[in-house]
Amino acid sequence: MQSKVAKNLLEGVGTGNGRVLTEYESKKIFRAAGIPVTEEILAETIEDAIAAGAKIGYPLVLKISSPDVRHKSDFGGVYVGLRDEAELELAASNIREQALAEGIEFAFLVQEMAEAGQELLVGSKRDPTFGPALIFGLGGVFTEILDDVSIRIPPIDREEARRMVREIKGAPVLDGFRGMPPLDIEAIIDVILKVATIMETFEAITELDINPLLGYEKGVLAVDGLIVL
Repeated sequence: MQSKVAKNLLEGVGTGNGRVLTEYESKKIFRAAGIPVTEEILAETIEDAIAAGAKIGYPLVLKISSPDVRHKSDFGGVYVGLRDEAELELAASNIREQALAEGIEFAFLVQEMAEAGQELLVGSKRDPTFGPALIFGLGGVFTEILDDVSIRIPPIDREEARRMVREIKGAPVLDGFRGMPPLDIEAIIDVILKVATIMETFEAITELDINPLLGYEKGVLAVDGLIVL
């Protein structure tokens, strides 16, 4: 892992106890660790968001970026499949109006529209006694509905990470289901090991969540995520 880069990023965002990094800040840490993330641009104004949209290209996703909003969808701060500048401007105006009504600090996160894939979860929570616990499972709505995750305490090697992936009840989905292609298991394992390295390297991180991590026939992509200090 590019630990020096990640260390500088962590120092740049501060290490206040309980500080929840925004998705944009969290993904800078993921990227420094070698985890694939979506292309995105942070924009302060609607005009900046429109310029960012032109640079990334449509269709787009627009999200609120705020230290005061941990669950962006519950806030109504996520718009997907925006097809043109008019739709982007309207979505940004809606986010701005709601954020101002709530009196919160905010910006716009303009993001590429990722290709559909299998939603996965890779995360970790730091226990005061045992240290960081790694978590893997199916992501999205399945995380809470199925309660189907595997857990390990690092350090772990590649084979242990592979067993971690294979032991969830939903493992058949990873091998292709109803005509879907099998997922890139090696790429998933890479992310688990990189998350383990982040947690072992930076004790200031108490929680890390990548959900969803989209799994494909080739590769993976972190679409959303957060880090808590």
